[in-house]
Amino acid sequence: MNRFDHDELVDLLNEFAVWYHRLSEKGLLPRTLSGINDSGKQFLLRLDDVTLSNDERHQLIHTILREEAAVCYAYGGMIQQEQGEHLTLVIATEEQYVIGSWQVLREEGIQLEHKELWEGDNPEEVPAAWFLTPAVRVSDADRLRYQAIWKELSEQAMRMQRPERIMPGTA
Repeated sequence: MNRFDHDELVDLLNEFAVWYHRLSEKGLLPRTLSGINDSGKQFLLRLDDVTLSNDERHQLIHTILREEAAVCYAYGGMIQQEQGEHLTLVIATEEQYVIGSWQVLREEGIQLEHKELWEGDNPEEVPAAWFLTPAVRVSDADRLRYQAIWKELSEQAMRMQRPERIMPGTA
């Protein structure tokens, strides 16, 4: 399997942070999911219009990533906390994760101020970093339901091919 190393996860976090900064300049901070499979095929999907409970959304995301054979994903969106609105970006594989948090400042437009960075090798214990792990369980009946939802949503997904990564020992 084509593994993502720590530096690649950080690079992907930075890539999505730049993308969100550009969107914030347009007044947008959508909830998004992007998955990358072993051959570098990537999808990007806005989840703003998906109205499910948190548990249902987690099961849907788990199902989508499995259907797309993702080995790495990015998940981002707004979280309301005591300290105000935050944008959280999660980049994860089944073995490791990197999470960035930005405070959302709504003074003149939307500004993002970087606050925190977390990383670890226990994604099964971290909500939003656990979508590729067995921590998210989906029953057979629910899997069929989420596969049907994904079939509809997949028409809205942007698809691209990522540049080939140079893996250790192949250069």
